[in-house]
Formats: sequence, structure tokens, C-alpha cells
Amino acid sequence: MGYFLEKYFIWRLMDEVNDCGDYLFIKYKNNEDKIYFNNIKNVHFNSGASPQKVTLCLIKHSTFGKEIVFSPIRPKFVWYDYKKNEIVDSLIARVSAIKLKSSA
Repeated sequence: MGYFLEKYFIWRLMDEVNDCGDYLFIKYKNNEDKIYFNNIKNVHFNSGASPQKVTLCLIKHSTFGKEIVFSPIRPKFVWYDYKKNEIVDSLIARVSAIKLKSSA
């Protein structure tokens, strides 16, 4: 049972996610892909998980499927994990701004 839980919750985390301005550059094992912000439908942040996880739901499939899951960088000296993450807040704001711009 532990094997399957770990496979679902930990192994599917991306190895590297870098913000490159208009897109996110993502690496997982030997695969790489660019996810443009206009392809992101929804951003979900689970601060209660260990490790904390961000799930990007995509409009169009990427190399890694329709969902991208990664663990964001956390500040070094955090005594509590339920606080919002500034990196994630920025990501959500940018995706929302693109949605508003495209709907106008």
C-alpha cells in the first residue's frame, strides 16, 4: 500500500520547474517541456501536504500529460507550513491576468 501511495504522491513530482517569463520550463527525468501561461487552466496549491504541492491543470496536453505537479521552493525559516507561498501567489496572479486579458 505504501508503495502505491508514494508512487502517486511523490514520484509524479517534476524534477525542476523554472519561470522563464512567458512560460515555465519543466524537467522530469530526461524529458523537458515549455508550458506557456496561456495553456494553464487552473493552479492549485496544497499547503497542507508534505511536501507542499502545486498542481497546474492544463488546457492542452504537454509532454507530461494534462497535469503538472511540483513542490515549490519554501522559505528557509518557516515555523508553520500553512502560510501562503509568495512564488505560488505570483504564479496564480499571472495566470489570472492572462485569463482576464484573453476574455476581454
